[in-house]
Amino acid sequence: MDTWSIRKNKAKTNPNEPKTNPILASKTPIRTQFKPNLSCRSLWRSRNKPNFKGKTMLSVIINIYEFTSRHERGNSQTNLPKPDCFYHPCRLNLILMDRRIIINADDFGLCDGVNEAVARAHTDGVLTSSTIMVNMPAAEKAVKIAKKLPSLGVGVHLNLTEGRPISKDPCIDCLLDADGKFTHSPFKLSLLSLAGHKIREAIRTELAAQIQWVIDHDIKPTHLDSHNHIHSFPALFSIVCQSARNFQIPAVRWTFEPKELSRIPWPMTNEDGRIRAQKFRFMARINRMQNKDFLKNDALLGVAHTGKIDVNFLKAVTLYNPAPTVEVMTHPGFVDDPEADNTKLLHQRKVELDALCNEKTRQYFKDANIELVHYGQL
Repeated sequence: MDTWSIRKNKAKTNPNEPKTNPILASKTPIRTQFKPNLSCRSLWRSRNKPNFKGKTMLSVIINIYEFTSRHERGNSQTNLPKPDCFYHPCRLNLILMDRRIIINADDFGLCDGVNEAVARAHTDGVLTSSTIMVNMPAAEKAVKIAKKLPSLGVGVHLNLTEGRPISKDPCIDCLLDADGKFTHSPFKLSLLSLAGHKIREAIRTELAAQIQWVIDHDIKPTHLDSHNHIHSFPALFSIVCQSARNFQIPAVRWTFEPKELSRIPWPMTNEDGRIRAQKFRFMARINRMQNKDFLKNDALLGVAHTGKIDVNFLKAVTLYNPAPTVEVMTHPGFVDDPEADNTKLLHQRKVELDALCNEKTRQYFKDANIELVHYGQL
């Protein structure tokens, strides 16, 4: 074939036709692709699949769609309920798993009304633990009550923001005002502790004096927490952990509250509570990176709902909490105490006491197969 014929044949070819090597094409055998029809393809896809037509599914019996998250079910259903757990497990699994809950009463020793409420909430309710404010007027009476309740776990409610100090060391004068009372806020204490060694030494001295006060009254502290959550600030958390190590106290409250507690189906809270929980959650993550040896609880419940703990909240704890070990923070008390006028959460304290002693609350924990413990039993 001459050159003119080759050029003529190239001009007649379709430009959209894929280019192939004529030499390789002649040596490559022609292959045919098997294309099954629709019936064969359907049979192929349905192989080894059981036929549930006419059968009653387990998911229908226990209503599994009520407990699984949206992305696990797809968008085929309308008006899907929102997930009702931190990590969206089936509620049936919550009943089967081992869960331990510490129900702690803060401000033990604040006044006689709080002391009586703690005793009643433990004997007639579900309260398992409490922490003493040793620099408050009713601290001595709180010790006497604690000794009569051997099954009540007692810790130390460290306080650097209210009342007078326990230590007589002159180095703590930097923490006090002209009247000899604590004057700094938790945030300011945290900043000052970063600024100088003198403040840190004063904080360390006062915390050690408060812990020693409890030990001198023949009480072995089960754990440490703090008033206004001062130990949540990373600059102060290291000092508290050092104090726990020096006095061989096994646990320090971890103030991590999952963000799901501020969402449905948990009881509603206000914007201040959500912001407060968010701040403590951020600092709790930092504290865990600092020292996790004393962190025995997986979560703290009640930060966002401070002042809003009631029977519905405790019911939600039994239904929607999947963490193995958590602490529920409460503030029970009596309103008719004449010394209670100076306390916060005045009317809410009685509501929390009634919730802790409510027979329904006890039944909720029993039905959920939850073990009520204190830090000394972990």
